[in-house]
Amino acid sequence: MYFSSFKLQLIQDNHKCDRFVGAQDVKALQASSNPKRRKYAWHRIVYTSIIPILLLAIASGLSMYQPVQFYWLANLFGDWQALRTAHFMTVPLVLLFTLVHSSLALGIGEGKIATAFFKLKIEN
Repeated sequence: MYFSSFKLQLIQDNHKCDRFVGAQDVKALQASSNPKRRKYAWHRIVYTSIIPILLLAIASGLSMYQPVQFYWLANLFGDWQALRTAHFMTVPLVLLFTLVHSSLALGIGEGKIATAFFKLKIEN
């Protein structure tokens, strides 16, 4: 049992770089006629874009919460108003991500995943 899980982990480690957006996804959006390939390219672009947004939210939030301890981080934003603006702009970006994520998730499997999830919730 342990060996099979170790082998599975090795296989998963080899494909970790496939999870993030790359040049092949941009090419797929431009030239691919395969609708599934284009859809997966959009997934990678959207899911990779949330990482810097969340890092910006954390960095600006720490700078606002403890400006004395994280003065070096607060100085990266310039003045206090720029720090507040950067922090509060992450909220609509996360909401936009949530909307795009939901629409992409509903599009997978022609809605079968979403209906199966809601049927499961209703039955329990």
